Order: sequence, then structure tokens, then C-alpha cells
Amino acid sequence: MKPLGYTNGQMAALSGVKDGNQWRKYTGSNPSRSMSVPALFYLAAQLSLTPDDFERVLEKMRSIGADVTAEEIAPKTHKSLPSVPTAAAA
Repeated sequence: MKPLGYTNGQMAALSGVKDGNQWRKYTGSNPSRSMSVPALFYLAAQLSLTPDDFERVLEKMRSIGADVTAEEIAPKTHKSLPSVPTAAAA
């Protein structure tokens, strides 16, 4: 995986894996683990979507039955993460 300049813990938060130790399993060399498409999609969404776009996705999730809030799944708003450039800012 291409380095983004975040710590292992920050990358774990962005990709939805448990912690930095789990994240290292994807980036290590013993051999490294393949990341699932859903986890990679979640990571890319965190890095790409504007807050409004992310909320639209959550609304769609709610409309099909999910009980979810942005705070539950949006680690880019967590203070341990540096600000993430969004598609709108790029």
C-alpha cells in the first residue's frame, strides 16, 4: 500500500480495522495480508468524500435499515487524525 503519512493507528481508524497492530498485518512483509474490497472502499471513502457526501451515504444506509451515526463510523473527524483532504479540496 502506498504510504499516506499517517501512523498505524490513524490508518487503522481510517480503514475500520481494530488497531495499529491489525493495520501492520496489511503493510508488513511477513507476508502482508490482502485488504478486503469493503475495507479498502471504506478507507478510500474516508479520504475522498466531503462531509456532506459522507452524510448522504449515511442517509442511504439509514433508508435501507441501518442505525448509524457519522460519529460511529467517521474516524477522520477524530482528533487523533490530521485533517484529511477531501475531493472538494483537491
